[in-house]
Amino acid sequence: MKESGKFGFVQTVPLCILAVIRLFISVMLGIWYPAGQVWDDQLMVSYMNLSAHYKEPVYYALVKNMGWPALVSVFSRTGLPYTALTALLWIGAAVSVFFLLKRLFEGRLWVAVVGYVYVLFMPQAFDAWSGTRFYRNSAIAPFVIITFAFMIQAVLRARDKGIFKVLSLVFAGVFFSLTYFLKEDGKWILACLLVAMLIGVGHAIYGRKLKDSAAVVVKNALLVLLPLVIFIAADLGYKGLNNKYFGVFEVNTRLESEFGDFCAKVYSVESPNRDLHVWAPYDAIEKVFDASPTLSEHKNLLNAIMTTSWCDNDIVANPIQGDHFAWILRNCLKAEGMYTSEADVKAFFGKVNDELDAAFKNGTLKKQSGTVQLFKNTGAFTGEEVKEIIGVTGASFKGAIFLDGYVPGLGEVTDEEIFDNWTSIDEAKVYAHADYLDDYSGQIKKSEKLVPVIKILFFIYKCINVAFCLLSCGIILFEAAKFFAGLKSLKSYMEKNYKIFFSAVTALMFVGIAVCYAFSISWFSTFIFTESINMTILNFYNIALPGIVFLANVFALYSLYHEIILMRGSKTHE
Repeated sequence: MKESGKFGFVQTVPLCILAVIRLFISVMLGIWYPAGQVWDDQLMVSYMNLSAHYKEPVYYALVKNMGWPALVSVFSRTGLPYTALTALLWIGAAVSVFFLLKRLFEGRLWVAVVGYVYVLFMPQAFDAWSGTRFYRNSAIAPFVIITFAFMIQAVLRARDKGIFKVLSLVFAGVFFSLTYFLKEDGKWILACLLVAMLIGVGHAIYGRKLKDSAAVVVKNALLVLLPLVIFIAADLGYKGLNNKYFGVFEVNTRLESEFGDFCAKVYSVESPNRDLHVWAPYDAIEKVFDASPTLSEHKNLLNAIMTTSWCDNDIVANPIQGDHFAWILRNCLKAEGMYTSEADVKAFFGKVNDELDAAFKNGTLKKQSGTVQLFKNTGAFTGEEVKEIIGVTGASFKGAIFLDGYVPGLGEVTDEEIFDNWTSIDEAKVYAHADYLDDYSGQIKKSEKLVPVIKILFFIYKCINVAFCLLSCGIILFEAAKFFAGLKSLKSYMEKNYKIFFSAVTALMFVGIAVCYAFSISWFSTFIFTESINMTILNFYNIALPGIVFLANVFALYSLYHEIILMRGSKTHE
């Protein structure tokens, strides 16, 4: 089918007007900063002073990734508020989706415009925890969409020629790298990049069958790998910078390095007191200290952990929750004078880990039986506990599709929280260019005018999401049935339906990515929900899920689009 229209100045004007409206809403709505979250929001703001971060290292300098603080620090030099940055990111996400849909749907501008508008006003941006909170999650959602849009373009353009192909590959690499370093759990999107590159290489090699020369095939296949090369360079650069200033060739040392490996070992030690919420029970910690001659020399460190203020000074009566052990251990190392530098801590735990490996090998230490430790830096869970995690995974989609737990506008910051964290708030005001962070009264009046509109927006998106997801499920099931029915004459089926098949498979892949992502997030975050699931918090952790669900719907509808083309073609030939 031929393109239905060209994209010129006239078509650009309404899209630009919508972008300006989106920018206005973001600035009008504002942000909020819960400075009392010392190891989350406050920590990120402290990282924004790049000179101090690298030249005056502190013991918590490498516990989280620098992607978001560095981005905000650099953007703040423009003099524009942080709300402008988030709006620009969402506009960028909408534009990237526009051009992706324009290519997929063969120039049909109305489809691209619908996708543009949908992404431009996605509800996440207006949710108190996921969108207006001055924290990295407000940037992750649009970054994920931009990254996937460019990754898909990289695959589609595998056999293209010209500068636009190279630019799309460069942008894919740059945005992927930025997205990866925004948060410590970037490995999930790295897996997606590797799959995309593999498909892109396959697409390039397929060109040989379409009469491309061997030289062209090799060139195209190598170019497809450009995003991966850019990421590897960025990763080496990041680690090299940390090695220069901190003495360790790591991105962060809370989950990586010898320190992270030590915590993972504690999470795996046999204990009757371990459950879904307690990953590092007191007896597992004691066993590790007893099994390591090096740790045995530091009873003061064990005592500091056992009596940490994080657990009301008694981890036996008040067990350490979830991954808090990694935070407690680092704080105790500092308190006991054992944190001198990242390099020294790495060397110390390197020796300890060797001793623990030997202890596991000779039977002094035993791993928890009857459990699965899916990720090394999380707990080991039983089959029954995994069922509970699956339940949380299901709830994740309630948030992504039905917007369950979404809170429009700004969150609440108490006067006491402002008073107790004045210094950090002053820092945040500088980097966010938001003078109201110590007195929200005026900003709340502005934002409250938009709350009724946002509530209507939430309702509209809820209806759209449900309709699209039901339609997508129906399409995928229909295409699956059609595929299995055509297995007897597979060659004939693929000749007629190859575009339908690959678009349906891509939709199914995004469904798989969504399920795996939600499950892995639930594996980590379920410990937080001691009584019932707090959907607002779950949505906060599942920040990338709505974007992934959106892309699954896009490719399901793309499959339907080609189904309609096939039907029209059949009628034409009758």
